[in-house]
Amino acid sequence: MPYYRILLDFFVFSAPRKWNLSAANRHSRPSGSILSTMPALRNGWWTPTTTCFGLLWVGLLCLAPGSMMGDPGTLWHTVAGERMLQTGEVIRTDPFSFTSQGQPWVAQQWLAEIGMALLHRIAGLDALVLVAVTLLAATYAWLAGRSFESVCPGRPWRC
Repeated sequence: MPYYRILLDFFVFSAPRKWNLSAANRHSRPSGSILSTMPALRNGWWTPTTTCFGLLWVGLLCLAPGSMMGDPGTLWHTVAGERMLQTGEVIRTDPFSFTSQGQPWVAQQWLAEIGMALLHRIAGLDALVLVAVTLLAATYAWLAGRSFESVCPGRPWRC
């Protein structure tokens, strides 16, 4: 099952369902209301920020696999993290290049490289893409939410 389908199933289909089917409640809202079919909208956690996150996440997920894996740095960092996990220590000399093998090398991003290697061990390159896309979408959605909040304080989706 593709990774995006797992997340879609979790976020969309496992929303809390609090159906109030009393006679008074049935007549107080239109029968075809979107609020009656989507608990996320009715419960108030579907905001412009979550909408922005969803759109960005799907858009980046469609565009990212080719462009993110086209960058050789992604694979370089993953292999460096694998080497650190195998040896149990941070790399101090360059083990990869032919011309400067054995020269001193400072691993500035060692923690991220180990994280990438662990993700690669768990679910392969798809996990790297999924985590990168999720972090990018969350960052941009958070910024968009802050922008909405500065334009219309309080509840920006009710402006």
